[in-house]
Amino acid sequence: MKKINMLLVAVVISCLSLTAKAALLAQYEVSNYSGGSHGLWAPDYSPAFFSLNGTFSIFENAGVITGELVATGSNGTNNATINILLEDFLETYAYKKENGVDYAADPSLYDSTEIAAYNNIDIDFFETLSGTIDIDGTLFTVANCGPCGYGFQFGMGANAKTTDEFGGSAWISNQFHTGTQHWDLNLAFTPSQNSVDEPLSAFIFGLGLLGLGLARKKSRKV
Repeated sequence: MKKINMLLVAVVISCLSLTAKAALLAQYEVSNYSGGSHGLWAPDYSPAFFSLNGTFSIFENAGVITGELVATGSNGTNNATINILLEDFLETYAYKKENGVDYAADPSLYDSTEIAAYNNIDIDFFETLSGTIDIDGTLFTVANCGPCGYGFQFGMGANAKTTDEFGGSAWISNQFHTGTQHWDLNLAFTPSQNSVDEPLSAFIFGLGLLGLGLARKKSRKV
């Protein structure tokens, strides 16, 4: 009888450990932002523009949202392998718009189309970025550029180059850079075969966050 009870306990523990594993909420194919020749900008190399392909995945484990960016790329001369973990999910953080001053800072700099696009921006963030970028055997240990004041942002209008594309971007540092010196990620995301089509995936992702007590809202903090 004791052996049967112990077996039942083992089965329960096994089942609990399985349910504790991270669940895939959404997965996207990664490419360069629209109209751009690069997904990674690494100024230590010439040319500095690396075209990327890979996956961006979002997971949930015990109420914690994390992300993973896995990609490979080339600048025509050098080859890069990217493995980045994204943590500390936030719905509101510092929104980085590289092409000009943010609309909220000076509305007079934008026309009506740009203002409309800005008002439709819906972005989420990972405050913490860590991992590696290997370029032809040189291993760069990367992190978000803390002094730059930004993390990794993703969503509609998040690739820092266009306001009407679903993507992501970040300024990243490594052990060879200090202060606000940085590399760039500017990416476009499309649903992968392991994810349902947009906008349904975004809707399901939103329901998941609601279930965790994280109500989605517009994120346009400057």
